[in-house]
Amino acid sequence: MSPSSRPRRVRPFPLAELPRLLRVQVELGQALWRHILAVLDAAKSPLGGLHDLANRLGAAPQVRTVEPYLFPSERLGSQLAGGVLLKLTNGLPGRDVVLVIEEPLCQKLGLLRPDDVAQLIRTALLAAEVRVSVLSVDDAMALLDENGSPQLISLDARVTVPSTQGWARLLCRPDIRLWALMAPSDVAAQKSWLRRERLRGISSTLTIEAGYGFLPTAEVVALRPDDIVILDHFGPRPVTGGPVALRLGGGVFPAFLDGAGVTILGPYHLRAESMADANADTTSSELSALSGEPSTKPSPPGEHLLRELPVQITCEIGRVTLTAKEILDLRPGAVVPVGRPLAGPVDLTAGGRVIARGELVDVEGELGVRVTEVID
Repeated sequence: MSPSSRPRRVRPFPLAELPRLLRVQVELGQALWRHILAVLDAAKSPLGGLHDLANRLGAAPQVRTVEPYLFPSERLGSQLAGGVLLKLTNGLPGRDVVLVIEEPLCQKLGLLRPDDVAQLIRTALLAAEVRVSVLSVDDAMALLDENGSPQLISLDARVTVPSTQGWARLLCRPDIRLWALMAPSDVAAQKSWLRRERLRGISSTLTIEAGYGFLPTAEVVALRPDDIVILDHFGPRPVTGGPVALRLGGGVFPAFLDGAGVTILGPYHLRAESMADANADTTSSELSALSGEPSTKPSPPGEHLLRELPVQITCEIGRVTLTAKEILDLRPGAVVPVGRPLAGPVDLTAGGRVIARGELVDVEGELGVRVTEVID
């Protein structure tokens, strides 16, 4: 007798458990939505890729969803069927979800390979701390069934673009509830506000970023005066007005530059510097520089790897100084005075360090930076 034909004892569903299961489903759905909204909020940075996604598709996609629901893990195979599978990693290891996008929808959009789909989503989430990679069915099942949970969470959506429509699905494990930090108690919140008062006299400098991109290490080292660097993501056009990012440490406030003031458009969020883990073709095309001829001298194998490592280059057009308390009080709609015109020289930075200074130039309709000084 085969295992599938063995008699099984089926237990009736305990109706008394229904309210508890419904409550758990609602709580898990709320946790999933909090994480989704946090990622989308970060991706809405003016320098992020959601704008590129809308341009690629002809318009911003319209997404209609149902409430997240629990389903038995035995049905995972059917939930994965018929779609391109992507793994989305949000922040720390283990915070993985699986995105399933209908194959016919991808083909109608001209995305013929799974890597093409992954690159489109990777670009859309460029400003959020999310890594995107292609999954096989076996890898997806192993990822979602890692803890042997009897149930999983699904969020189904109908995606509509100007030319077509189709379905997509987000799948994750129930341990998503463990990703969120517990809300602080009233006593802890009060102490936090008292600590803020101590920050009234402490100043910090924020940089105004107009654009960024990636450049291989070899080209960063080869930068010379009169080279022209063209940034793929450039916000304000002209530089005195348009979307910018107000950077503090490893994160930014999405903002809009208008004359002598910067208006905050959204809350502070960490920007993923890990987008440089895309394939070599993608990262090398993110940024271009006209530099001197490369050396023909042979180099060790490790040297080749070092030359290809992508470095994020940022164009900084100005700085503002605020107290720590003023920074904590920044909210969407707040205006930060710039204090001086921003039409002068600009800095090119990498890892927070100024590596070159230059002036903005127009190169066939694109804004670039002509290097006038290289900082050793």
